[in-house]
Amino acid sequence: MAFDEEAELFHGEVIHLRDVITFQGATVQELMQAFVGSVEDDLAFCKERGEQPRP
Repeated sequence: MAFDEEAELFHGEVIHLRDVITFQGATVQELMQAFVGSVEDDLAFCKERGEQPRP
């Protein structure tokens, strides 16, 4: 996770996965909500493809 001073946003990426999952937020609460939303979106996408989520 990092802070972009110019954009005034925290941003992060879930690592060690096959898919790329990124998230960002201006506050810790926004960052956590974005993280949960991004993971849920990835799980739904895996389900649509008929694949098991995996690293």
